[in-house]
Amino acid sequence: MNKKIPNVALMLQIEASHGRRIMRGIIQYAHTYGHWYVYTAQGVPMITLDKLVEWEGDGIIANIGNKKQLEALKTKRIPVVNVSNTLKKVNLPSVVHDEEAIGKLGAEHFLERGFKYFAFCGDSRFAWSIRRKNGFEQAIKEAGFIPQSFYNFRRGEKKAFVRWIERLPLPIGLMACHDTRGRILIDICEEKGLLVPDEVAVLGVDDDEMLTQLPYPMLSSVIPAGERVGYEAARMLNQIMSGKKLPSDKIIIKPAGITPRQSSNVFPVDDPEVAQAVKFIRDHASKPIWVPDILSEVLIPRRTLERRFRAALGRSITEEIIRTRIERAKMLLRETNLNIAKIAVMSGYTTVEQLYRVFQKKVGASPGVFRSECRNK
Repeated sequence: MNKKIPNVALMLQIEASHGRRIMRGIIQYAHTYGHWYVYTAQGVPMITLDKLVEWEGDGIIANIGNKKQLEALKTKRIPVVNVSNTLKKVNLPSVVHDEEAIGKLGAEHFLERGFKYFAFCGDSRFAWSIRRKNGFEQAIKEAGFIPQSFYNFRRGEKKAFVRWIERLPLPIGLMACHDTRGRILIDICEEKGLLVPDEVAVLGVDDDEMLTQLPYPMLSSVIPAGERVGYEAARMLNQIMSGKKLPSDKIIIKPAGITPRQSSNVFPVDDPEVAQAVKFIRDHASKPIWVPDILSEVLIPRRTLERRFRAALGRSITEEIIRTRIERAKMLLRETNLNIAKIAVMSGYTTVEQLYRVFQKKVGASPGVFRSECRNK
């Protein structure tokens, strides 16, 4: 007797980058383990609420965005796995992003750059935005600073939003709840003559290629692990449809990292010599520079510069050189197909062995493993 192949439907926001990432993870699992039929409408693997009523299937993976959708899914009385944090409670098996960790990662991004002023811009209609704000604010407060937040910006409220931006202390690290909001922030800063990133450094969330790669300044962004969410959601649905007991009815997935770009590529340091040193390191990240090269540009004694550098940034000059090189190597590994030997040279290392040794020590994985993990998330 042949085993019945499950018929599965998807309710995702595939017009957005995070929805497409989740879709890729689902497809990866289904190809490997699922053996499913996936509902399609005119070639698109998506089901709408009106079609859901008449559809007879075995399971659904849904980005549940409102109560109407939630109730419609519950009335089907078939396995449903939720992949959204939009609602505070859904009472369904769920695989979701760790929103607090996303906010914390954004805070750490600005803290390590030496900012003293921080703000978050979100939308209080959505639980995921509130949680990102909470994670951001908690990390900032734990570092001894007071964050400022504006999280009610909607259409028709731009004037209040602009007034809020104009009152912010500068320079400031400003995290947006997603990339669309990040681009709006950049546009408003340009309208008001505020320099990005020198006065307002901006960080988004989703790493949406269409939004982050727009011409100057390209937008720095947190990378949610959407593929992993999709893969684990598909695994969970398959377990439920197979009648297996779930070890947990909720899985929380941490973000994959940050892609730093021009919109936050700044270190707001009050000390002019330290600022000059940081700029030199940043501008020469692709070259094998060391402390003596910096001292030839910043004409003060090494011991004095080392002391002031650590006081301003909390790390030594050498540590900053290494940090900058590793960040550059990580960006090239994520965003290009260059071989690792070429990336080593472009990250200021004279040999690929040097890159491997330092990368393994600082990141906890080899460059090759790091690249593979980024592409599988």
